[in-house]
This record gives sequence, C-alpha cells and structure tokens, in this order.
Amino acid sequence: MSDATAYGHTGTVNGETDFEYAVVNNGLNLHGTGQFPSYISVANASDLQYTASQSFTVSAWVYPSALRSSEEAIVAKSRDQGNYYGLWIDASNRWVFRGPAGDVVGPTAIGSTWTHVTIVQNGSANMRTIYVNGLASGSGAAQAGDGAGPLWIGQQNVSGNLESFPGIVDEIRVYNRALAASEVTNQMGPPVLKGSSTVLQGSAGNYGLIIWPASGKIEPRKGATPGQYNLTLNFSAPVSGVTATLRRQDGLTEVGGVTGVSYDSTGKIVTVTLSGVGNAQPLSLHLSNIYPGNGTLDLPFNVLWGDVNGDNIVNNLDLSIVQNTHTTLVNGSTAFYDVNCDGAINASDDSLVTSAFHTGLAPQTDTNLAIFQPPTALSYNGTDVPAGAFDQSLITRWDSAHGIDPEWIYVNLGAICSIHTVILNWENAAGQNYNIDVTNDPSTTWNIVKQVTGNSTSGIKTYPNLNASAQYVRMYGITRDGPYGYSLYDFQVIGLSGDPTATAPTVNSATTVTALTSSPFTYKITGTNTPTSYSAVGLPSPLTVNPTTGLITGTPPTAGSYTATIKATNASGTGTATLTINVQTSFAAWESFWFTNSETYDPNVSGPLATPANDGISNLMKYALNLAPKANGSSGLPVESMTAIAGQSYLTLTYIKVIAATDITYLPEVSGDLQTWSSGSGATTNVSVTNNPDGKTQTVVVRDLTAASAANKRFIRLKVTKP
Repeated sequence: MSDATAYGHTGTVNGETDFEYAVVNNGLNLHGTGQFPSYISVANASDLQYTASQSFTVSAWVYPSALRSSEEAIVAKSRDQGNYYGLWIDASNRWVFRGPAGDVVGPTAIGSTWTHVTIVQNGSANMRTIYVNGLASGSGAAQAGDGAGPLWIGQQNVSGNLESFPGIVDEIRVYNRALAASEVTNQMGPPVLKGSSTVLQGSAGNYGLIIWPASGKIEPRKGATPGQYNLTLNFSAPVSGVTATLRRQDGLTEVGGVTGVSYDSTGKIVTVTLSGVGNAQPLSLHLSNIYPGNGTLDLPFNVLWGDVNGDNIVNNLDLSIVQNTHTTLVNGSTAFYDVNCDGAINASDDSLVTSAFHTGLAPQTDTNLAIFQPPTALSYNGTDVPAGAFDQSLITRWDSAHGIDPEWIYVNLGAICSIHTVILNWENAAGQNYNIDVTNDPSTTWNIVKQVTGNSTSGIKTYPNLNASAQYVRMYGITRDGPYGYSLYDFQVIGLSGDPTATAPTVNSATTVTALTSSPFTYKITGTNTPTSYSAVGLPSPLTVNPTTGLITGTPPTAGSYTATIKATNASGTGTATLTINVQTSFAAWESFWFTNSETYDPNVSGPLATPANDGISNLMKYALNLAPKANGSSGLPVESMTAIAGQSYLTLTYIKVIAATDITYLPEVSGDLQTWSSGSGATTNVSVTNNPDGKTQTVVVRDLTAASAANKRFIRLKVTKP
C-alpha cells in the first residue's frame, strides 16, 4: 500500500485484508478475526516518533462492522515496545486516544456507520484531544509516543493479543504537527487535489492559475469582465451538496460573491463562479456541506490586479515583466501577464499595471527583484549579452569575453531593496572564485556580502541569508573555472522590493556628450526611481528619442554645440535636465573642440604629433584613446598583460578605441627584437571587442599569436596612423 505523500511510509498488507469502496474511492476492509493476521504494517521511522513535548495528528474515516465490547486497535504505533500511541475502540465501545499513561476517552462508537475520528497532540500546550465528526470530544495531558516499533493498522503488534478491528478504514493520515480545530473539520470531506482560478482570455482560450494546494497565490488578472472568475476544484472522489461563500481573510466585508456552483459528469470537478470581485482583497472561498462527510474547506484566493510577480505589491517590477513579454497571443507561460484578459499582452496591460502602482496586500513577500532589470557587464561575448541572465529564459545567457580575469556583471534593481538570497545558474563556463557585491552607487565602493571559493561545477548555486540593503547587485568574477569566460543562464536576486515610483525621477545620465558628424550617435537617458517613459525637446535633426527605452539615436549632419531638454517620467512626475551635445568632425573637430582658435593655428600645440601636456603622448594618440590633450594621459594608455593558454604564456594588449574615429587606423603590432614589427591576422588575434557604456568607445583586447618564453622574448604595441 503506497504512501500518498513524499515521505515514503509504504505499508505492507498482511493476512485477511482486502479493499472495498469507501468514503474516497477504496478503503481497507479488515476482517478482525481473532488471532489471525488482518492488518497493514508500516516500518518505524524517526518522523513517526514523538516526545511528550512534540505535536502530531492521526485522522481516519472508520466504519465498524460490529461493536463487540472488546479492545480493538484501529491505528497502533509501537505497541510492541516503548511508548506507544494510537486510536482504539475500547471494551466499552468508546473511541479512545491511547497512550502509555492512559486513554483520552471520546463518545461511544456507532456500528455500521462511517465516522471521522482525529487524535491530536499539541506538545507545546501539553494537550491531547480526540475529535469525533469534527467535534472535540475529550482531552488530557500530552504523553510520549517515541517507541521504535512499527505502525499497524487494524491490529496491534502484541503476540497473542492482536486486539483485531473488524470493519473498514479509509483516508488514514499522520501529520507531524497539531491540526487546529478548523483543519480537523476540513479533513472530513474528500480532499481537493487541485484548485484553479480560470479566466477566458480572448481567442487564446481559458487559462487557470493554481491556487490550491499552493496557498497564498495572487490572482493578478482583472478579467475581461472585471472581477469575474471560475474557481475549478478537483476532488479526489465524487461530491455533492457543496455550499460556497466568499469571505475576506481579515474579517472585513468582501466585495463580490458566489453566483453559482456546478458539477461535471463525474462529480469530481466542482466549478464555483465568482462575480463582482473587487481589487486588492485577501479572500477565502469557504466550502461547507461537502458530501460525503459533511466536510468543510477554506481555500485562500487573493486578488491584486497587476501583481504579476506575486509579491503582494504592484510596482515597476510588475511593469517591467509585462512590458518585456508583449505578445499578440498568450500561452501557458505568459497568460498571467495579460491583466485585461483579451488574449494579448500590450500597452493596455502596461497601463493597467501603471494605474495600480502602490496598491498592495500585507505582508509583502519575497520575489525575484532582477527580472528584466537593466544589467551592466565589463564585457560580453558575441550575442550572449548581459540581459540574457535576467530574462526568465534558460536558453539565453550572458557570456563574458573569454580568457580574461577579472570580469563582472551587475543589475540595477531600480531602488534600494532588501536582498535576502542570490541565485546563480552557471553554464559550463563557471566562476571558480567570485564575490557577490552590493552598492547604492556603482561608481563608488562595492560591499562584499558573499565570498565563494573553489567552485568547480556548473548549475544552480544558492546563497541565502545575505540580509543586505542595496540598489545594485554584482557578481565579481576573480578566477574562472576553465579556459573560457564567465557564463550565467540566470542571475536572480530574491528579496523585498522598494517602491521607487513613490517619487518622480531625477535624470542622472551625463549632461554633456560628444558626437561626430556623419557617424552614428547613441545616448541613453537614465533616471532614479524607475522611469516608465522618456522624452526630449530641442534635439538637433535628425536625432530622435525612443519613449520606452530613453535611447537617443541618429547621425548628426553638421558640427556645433546643441542643447536639448531631456525628461524621465514615472507615475509620480517628471524629472528634467539640460543635455549639451558637442558635434565634432573627426580629428579636426576634436582639435577645434579642445584647443583655442589661436592654438589650432600652432601645430606645435594642436598638431597630431604635438604633446601639449608634456607627457610624451601625442595628440593623435590621445584622439585615438579618447583622452583629453592638455591633461596627463598616462593612466589611459594601453595595458599589457600575460594570458595563459594550454600551458603557454601570450602577451595581451588592452586599449580603448573610439568607434567614430574612422579617419585613423588602429594597428596592434608584435616583435621579437624591437626592430622588426608584425601585424595582421598572422601576428595577432582579437580576444574581445566590448562596447562601453559611454556609447562612443570600445574596449579592445588583442593577443600575440606567438608564445613568450625565457628564450623567446616578445613585445607588443599599438600603432595609430592618420592618412
């Protein structure tokens, strides 16, 4: 006989025992013939043993086929050794909760009738109680039941004194806690295996959100007819006579109610129709008169329109999910983001979520704070961009440039949040040694909240109990576990969200930028407090702004200095700033931007080979590396390093490249003697090219193709030429 739970307490049928139709499908028919075996045995386990200070519950439907004024064991645990417990009918034909210190006595049993009996020990309250058909019928002090013998059903494990029970038992349940009185009543009807809130979503069809046994789930959909839901309940056996009422869990007056109860042809599926259900309610569907058993059940049913991530508050996190899952036809994985239930996810759903900002139910619960939030990485490889680690997909991923340490990726949560857990799902290219860092400003100090050393496997790594408070969370890779890069399928930040839309945004992107004529220009408006839209007034034609992303793009036609008002908006208001765009024309434009009119006529000051900062770096090189000509530029020069590959060391050079500097040539060169220099595909290879956040430069990493050794000296340099 199998255990319906995951605990694995499988029973063994012994002797004259068979199965017969009972309250819920089949039950155990026990012959109860004197000293002949007729029982189910379950092996001892530690989770079936309880001290006097521990709690447990045993419940069963019992049908005595005869009352014989004899001791009859229905459920008996460890009767052969140590402290025992169980349910009996005693010699006075009474239901009793038996233990080594005596019985807790209930009422007289009734023969040939189904009776629901529950025995409960509440260790913390030092109380034992016996319930008969849902009513507390006797009580006494808690006792130890920690004997190491097996659990028998239908007889007791005492040789020569089996105390056999004649009749049928069904739905035997053992809990390692004390059920409350209301929960005891809930055991009396056939159990609900699954409960779903089902809504018709346009041409996409019906989709059900499971609300039972996953209690506490949020129904985020408003419905095509607002507040109308079908709660579909799957019972384990046919039922009838069900009465359903809608209540609020907090005792306040509910908005909405039950308008119908219907059954399918099997009697196992009951549909309760709700209408007029108002938003932001912690509800409970109360079922009573469930026949057979006259049972009751309360199913939590929480409604919060727009709370698609289920954390009991509607804010920018919900909006990000909805905006990033727009589709013309929902499916099983996206249906619950279709707030208006028209079968599509679009701007109408965005609007419903935005209008519900700050609405919530208590208490707020943990959620993944990082879904679709803006990420930044030191580098990425090909199409495996940083966003691939935050898009709810295990197909996409972030992959850093290969062969480089350190590397990092961080996510902007949009507001200061309470961070409890970080979950990383590594691809085969995993980090071996890395930190989890947090900060409120990524341009300043990061604080380490978790150090990981010696990781050697891919897959999911969970780091709980971080108890941090921050807006930005970073994985800082120190050492790779292999020759490639750092690669994450998923980067989750679990915790409680802040409410960044409670105040208007402040624009915090750069207010002075440089552009080049006839070259593509990109700039992103950013702001605090999670903007939901962006705009700009006064941009030089043909520059335009994307109202959803804040990206300003286009190709400036003529040189000059332009100003525009840029705006970031959320539900609480709009923040503005003045943006100055200095449009230059190649080296000549760069020269005129940095030098006075008289200096541009002096090649010893502004010419390509001049060094006005007296740091030995020419103007042409500073133009190529995006450096200011009159400031010392030594900190911005290319950086050489060594990269180990297959036991060999190779010279590597990292430098900055200006994307729009198409009037010059960047030429990495290598040499073995400082006399003869080589370049091109036979001499060097590109390791990575990473677009930098400023939108106008790239970080380029190149490597010598010839290994360096004590006997084989190697040199590497960057040569910049201008026709």
